[in-house]
Amino acid sequence: MIDPPKLLGRSVLIGVVAIASFVPAVIAQSHEPDPEARKAFARLVEAYRERPSVAIKTTVSVELAKGEFHSKRPEVKAEFILGKGGQGKRVGVIKLRGFTCYLGQGKLTAIHESTDDAYYSTPDDDSPYYALMNAFVQIPFPHLAIAFGDEDLDALCMEFHQMAPWVQPTGVQSVTVDGKTLTSIRMTSDYDDMTILVDPKTQLIQSIKLLITGGDLVEPGATLTYRHAFSYETPREPYDESTFAFDPGDRQAADMLLALVARTPATKESPRADDLIGRPAPAFVLPTADGGEVDLQQLRGRVVVLDFWATWCGPCRQGLPLLHDVADWASASALPVDILTINIWEHGQGEARLEKATKFWQDKGFSLPILMDYKGETAAPYGIDGIPVTVVIRADGVVHAHHVGLSPDYVESLKSEINGALAARE
Repeated sequence: MIDPPKLLGRSVLIGVVAIASFVPAVIAQSHEPDPEARKAFARLVEAYRERPSVAIKTTVSVELAKGEFHSKRPEVKAEFILGKGGQGKRVGVIKLRGFTCYLGQGKLTAIHESTDDAYYSTPDDDSPYYALMNAFVQIPFPHLAIAFGDEDLDALCMEFHQMAPWVQPTGVQSVTVDGKTLTSIRMTSDYDDMTILVDPKTQLIQSIKLLITGGDLVEPGATLTYRHAFSYETPREPYDESTFAFDPGDRQAADMLLALVARTPATKESPRADDLIGRPAPAFVLPTADGGEVDLQQLRGRVVVLDFWATWCGPCRQGLPLLHDVADWASASALPVDILTINIWEHGQGEARLEKATKFWQDKGFSLPILMDYKGETAAPYGIDGIPVTVVIRADGVVHAHHVGLSPDYVESLKSEINGALAARE
């Protein structure tokens, strides 16, 4: 799932529901590593892994810029306590977005601040870093890769920053920042340029800046910038093992991470997406790209599929051909189904948005109707905070199903849900 442009073209974090792992779809050309830069990066990793304990507070901000368009997401904060457990294996406590995760001793265990009666635990299969990735989808926190990632340096370069998996160390130099001498390690690929500033005495990372200028998820001419800042506590004595131990007490085991998050009742004005299922679909009247308009209420008696998309959204671009395959199936089967696409959160204003959407449609040879939501007025009523989203509405106007993101079985799943909506009509 991709956040809207006001929240940036790539989500910095940290969906709890794993839809897809957003490694860039186009494989960038890795650059030839510089031997001295590679040594500097290796020293950095070794210094962290040799530390018996360290506590890290980090903030991550993301900015997207193209021409006059500029959007910045609020900072995301996280805290890590890293140490060593039995047999010298690395352990950690990771706090982010209300979750506290205990990593080590062969498993990932998590609790959430919204509930005190449940916990989630899963084996890490000897890959604690990937256990985190599977749980949270996106974890652009380089310290976690250093602490729990691969022992092989080349593999660790790919893990170091999830949004830049093709970078290699290509430069190292001394720089002066605010009167302090730091080591600057540069890591690059065709699409990515990352600068790591390191205190040469402590080998602690002071900041990271990543510029992404290419790939399927960044429009030509756009720049996506990640900025990481850090503060540290380095205790004289290692943290006690109890710091990293989890006692479930009276908590009950949950079967998935999402179950830890206590849900609050949806309001009429802004429901949660899943709460729409079984409820009347929010009404709307929207203009079409060809000058007409569509009133959802006028489509009663037919199953309606709504697909929310934008040209800048990589998963949307991947899913739209599949949506057309479903439309062809429905048409060939003479099913009473209307499939409509709703362009939302498009860059630009008015005619510029319309032109961008229609040009994209023509270039791709698409034929489904485009509804233009210029004001984003359907987002809150449909519980949408990221796209793509596909909603299936029964003939009686009740929401039957709600897709978020692009799943591997999207086509068959959507066909099944359409058939289910048709069956509910009878």
